[in-house]
Order: sequence, then structure tokens, then C-alpha cells
Amino acid sequence: MSASPQLSARARAWWLFCQLTERLARIHGLILRPTSFLRSAEQQKALFDQGLTNCDGTKRRSSHQDGRALDAVLERDGATLPLNDPAYDIMGALWLSLDPLNVWGGAWLMPNGSRDVVHLEYRP
Repeated sequence: MSASPQLSARARAWWLFCQLTERLARIHGLILRPTSFLRSAEQQKALFDQGLTNCDGTKRRSSHQDGRALDAVLERDGATLPLNDPAYDIMGALWLSLDPLNVWGGAWLMPNGSRDVVHLEYRP
């Protein structure tokens, strides 16, 4: 019996998240701490209503709803790095280098005008 394509995409996304976590720690001394993974339609709508996403959870679904996206902050020496720290650009570049189907939120602007540097997504 073969796995469903959705399960395969979710499994691939998780494998990539693990690769990123290991490389950030080994090469850069950074800890990747997930803050958001799976979301319900209601959770996605609440973020949409706050202007934090373009996806409303129903008409336009988020990859978080399918388990292919992760939001994560970076830590160094036990402290969470501010979102404007250059380490997020390192994280984004490393994420993009792992697979041509990876997307990094730091490459776009959210509806509120900020970059979504914490967003990592696998988009098969």
C-alpha cells in the first residue's frame, strides 16, 4: 500500500525541517524553535483577520493547514533572536538551498507590511 501524496509531502517537509535544524545548530550555533505548525481553518482565519497572512483558511488555504509549513524563531545562547537579526536571512538561504520546492516567507511582505522571516514552507 502506498502513502497518499499529501502524507508524502508532509513527510518530506518534516525531513527538510529536520535537516535545517541540524545544519543551523552544527554550522551556525543556532537553535530552531517552532512556534506554529498545524493550524485549523479557524486559527488561520484569526491570523487573516489580524492582517498577518493572505490566507483566510477556507477560500485560500495555508500550507500550515496541510502540515507543509512551519513558523520558527531562532535562539542563540538561550535567547530568542529579534526578527530583524541577520541570522534569519541565513536560515532563509539555507532553507531555500535544501530543496528547489522550498519557499521562505522572508522573500515576501505580509499584509501588515513586514517580512514573514519565521515562515518555512515546502510547496510541492
